[in-house]
Parts: sequence; C-alpha cells; structure tokens
Amino acid sequence: MNKLYLYVFYISVVFAAIVIQSTLLSPQNTGVFYVDYSLISVIYISLFPEISGLILLAFFSGYIIDVLSAADIGIYTISRLSLYILLRLLITKVYSDRFFVEFGIIILSVIYERLLLYIVTFLGSTTYIDLQFGFTVKNILINAVIGYIFFIILKEINERIKT
Repeated sequence: MNKLYLYVFYISVVFAAIVIQSTLLSPQNTGVFYVDYSLISVIYISLFPEISGLILLAFFSGYIIDVLSAADIGIYTISRLSLYILLRLLITKVYSDRFFVEFGIIILSVIYERLLLYIVTFLGSTTYIDLQFGFTVKNILINAVIGYIFFIILKEINERIKT
C-alpha cells in the first residue's frame, strides 16, 4: 500500500511543480529569480529510486512544459528525459545522501539542461532562450539553493509516507 502512496506523492509533486511554475511563479512574474520547479522535481524523482517506472513521469513533465511554454515540442521533453536517465545511471555508482552531492547534482543538472537548450537554440530552434552569462549564473545558483530546500521538504514528506 505504501508504494501506491509513493506513486501518488511523486505524481502530485511533479504536477504541483508544473502548475506553480507555469502560473504563479512564471519567468514573467519572477524575472531573474526564476526557479524551474519542474526540473527540480525531475531531479528529485530520479535521485530517490524507491519505486520504478517514474521515467514516464519525467517524460510527461518535459512534454507539459513544452506545451505550456510554447517552445518547440520536444526540447524540454528530451532534456528532462535524458537528465532522468543520466541521473539514474549516476546514482547507481556515486550517489550518497549528503549536502554537497545533492547540491552539486542540482547545479550540474541545471547546467546540463541550459547547455542542451543553448545547443538546440544554436541549431535553429524558434525557441528564445536568454543567453546572458550573468542571468544564467544567477539562475543556476537560485535553482540550486531553492532546489535543495525543496529536496529537504520532499524527503521529509517521503519518509513520513514510507512509515
């Protein structure tokens, strides 16, 4: 029964992240302090492998962001799906539940997605991505700090559901 609760918990987290990110805390409302909650939720579900089958959740998260952001269909889907797969491979070899590891993974994941989006932009995509270095660095740091706080909260809820 706890597995069912965990599935519902993870689906709720990703869905809530997408809704909050696309309505209340959209880039137009927050400017340079934009936090990609959907990306952070995909990072979270990929680092905590209590249940399998969440790759579909990563796929749908990217697809919904593609649709809601008016980006070229597939940009965020591919980035979220590939990030999920890379992190799942990584945690089997490296992952430990430590501050620096989680914080570093969040930073590297945000950098990975930004680089992937930049490459797609340079290849002729119609999606506009802010290429300013200062904005990108601030965005990476803000996502890392808020993402780690998000991780702490979600881990606590996750532990309560498991027991």
